[in-house]
Amino acid sequence: MPPRPSHLPDYRERSAIQLLRDRVELRANQLYPTGKAMIVRLEAKAWIEAAEPETYRLTAAGLAAMKAPIPPSMR
Repeated sequence: MPPRPSHLPDYRERSAIQLLRDRVELRANQLYPTGKAMIVRLEAKAWIEAAEPETYRLTAAGLAAMKAPIPPSMR
């Protein structure tokens, strides 16, 4: 299977985005299954943003990434 393009979230990234989609913001320890490295990666992709120290919210870019269609070759 070819690697997933960086503009499409993988399974763990999608899980975190879905948790944030349903809430206004969450603390870092509530973003299961994310760790610090994934939070940094999601912030670098501008899919989440820090609301307060250790609290994050979903951005419009994160919502768009989750809604982006997955190419048939990636399914």
